[in-house]
Amino acid sequence: MTTQESSPRWHTLAGPRPVRWFLRSARSLLGKKLFFLSLLLVLALLFLAIFAPLVVPYQPLKTSPDEQFLPPSSEHWMGTDQFGRDMFARLVHATRLDLMISFSVVGLALVVGSLLGALSGFIGGKLDDVLMRVVDILQSFPAFILAMGMAAVLGNSIGNVILAIAVAYTPYFVRLTRGEMLRVRRLEYADAARCVGVSPWRTLYYHLLPNSITPSLVQAALALGWAMLDTAGLAFLGLGIRPPTPEWGVMVSEGAKNILSVEWWTWLFPGLAIFIAVFGFNGIADTLRARVMREE
Repeated sequence: MTTQESSPRWHTLAGPRPVRWFLRSARSLLGKKLFFLSLLLVLALLFLAIFAPLVVPYQPLKTSPDEQFLPPSSEHWMGTDQFGRDMFARLVHATRLDLMISFSVVGLALVVGSLLGALSGFIGGKLDDVLMRVVDILQSFPAFILAMGMAAVLGNSIGNVILAIAVAYTPYFVRLTRGEMLRVRRLEYADAARCVGVSPWRTLYYHLLPNSITPSLVQAALALGWAMLDTAGLAFLGLGIRPPTPEWGVMVSEGAKNILSVEWWTWLFPGLAIFIAVFGFNGIADTLRARVMREE
């Protein structure tokens, strides 16, 4: 195998080329129906999150005792809840909060997990042994159970929810990046970097890390959907975001009391929002995973 054949897709000794790879991949992925539909759904949610104050005419916390449990109409598109609050206003503002939590969770877990995994795979030795045993301990608990326990101990603030779920997800990124680092550090371009006198730290962060992070990036797209579900699940159980804050899990928890009654809109619309968000992120992740596997 020649040096050219064993070179990575993104980096060579001449420098990084992630932009060219991304643009080439984007053109190909947009032709996939699943990816295109999923991307449209996610972009629609992002639009609602960014322009929430301009989209909804009502405040999400404004109560109106005279308008309790109004069905969907031209005035209240998704009806009102037991306090007369506009469901559409609450759902749109909840989109902003849930997306912010999900991206914060995955961003934190991705950065910390990838750096630790890269160090563990590159240095090896006792550092690798200790770090992997810690990862084994964390992964011995289901991610949601671990996040639930941490949220119960830390409290119900948004920051604590983000921290709890991020800690539960970090081991996945540690293992993915470490496994890929163990592979790429033995390739010929890594040996060439050492032969020309490139420092170990520069070899790690400039040449090896960008080429070992691809599986973690695909996992990050999938973890966005997981984070959305876990955030809603914690709120539903009363361990995450609490009322009256507009959040999808909170809205489903409040609407669950009306499942057997006629106020179907109080639980259906927030449940659909969770479904759409998870479907969108999972569709993007599945398409990216298929492309990466095809290129390897």
